[in-house]
Amino acid sequence: MIARALRDAGMEVIYTGLRQTAEMIVNAALQEDVDVIGLSILSGAHNAIVPRVTELMKQQRWMTCWCWWAASFRTRTFRR
Repeated sequence: MIARALRDAGMEVIYTGLRQTAEMIVNAALQEDVDVIGLSILSGAHNAIVPRVTELMKQQRWMTCWCWWAASFRTRTFRR
């Protein structure tokens, strides 16, 4: 949904697939010369992957880094 909205706004969106390591994500971003990295993580692994991606981006000395991510959060339904 978000990828489609970004495409509709005129941005190029590159999908790298499922089960990518932080290293694979950053390498793909470097190869494609991206401006933004967007992550959608439903497994809860964002606690490990996002800090690692950020660390790798800093190691590459990117002048401007934008990292966007979305994760699933548990919701509760309450009855009255």
